[in-house]
Amino acid sequence: MSVIKVDQIQGSTGTTVTIPSGTTIVNSGTATNFGISDTNSSASGLVKHWININGNSGGTPSVRASFNSSGITDNGTGDFTVTYTNNLADADASVQTTHNSKNSQNDYNSCYLYHGTIPTTSTYRVAVSNQSGTKHDSMYIAGLTGGEMA
Repeated sequence: MSVIKVDQIQGSTGTTVTIPSGTTIVNSGTATNFGISDTNSSASGLVKHWININGNSGGTPSVRASFNSSGITDNGTGDFTVTYTNNLADADASVQTTHNSKNSQNDYNSCYLYHGTIPTTSTYRVAVSNQSGTKHDSMYIAGLTGGEMA
C-alpha cells in the first residue's frame, strides 16, 4: 500500500477536487470543515440543523444554542416556528423534536410537528401539549433536521 503525505490538496483549475462516484474514503482521524453548503455524499448523512429552545423563559421564548437556525417565531403557547439560516434542497427532510417530559402539574406531554403543517425547505413548526391536547410552553425543546442542503 502507498502513502501520500501532503499538507493541502487543490484542484488544477480551482479549489474543487472531484472524487469519483463509488470511491470509498476511510477516515481514521477527525474529519472537519463539512460546511453547510457542502452537498457531497459524505456530508449528506450529517445533521443540517439543530436547535435548543427555552420555551418558558419568563414570557419570551429564546434560543439557547443552535446550528443553521436564524431563530424562532412564537405563535402562541406551546407553538413555535423554527427557521433555517440556509434552506434545504427539498421539504422531504427528517425533522425530529423532543422536550422535557413533564410540566409542573406532572402531566405527561408530547412534542410534535404542529398538526396540519409539514416542514418546508426553510421552516418547520413544533408544538408541545399535555395528554388532553392543551398546548403549553416547555422549558426545554430541541429539534434537529437531516436532509440535503439547497
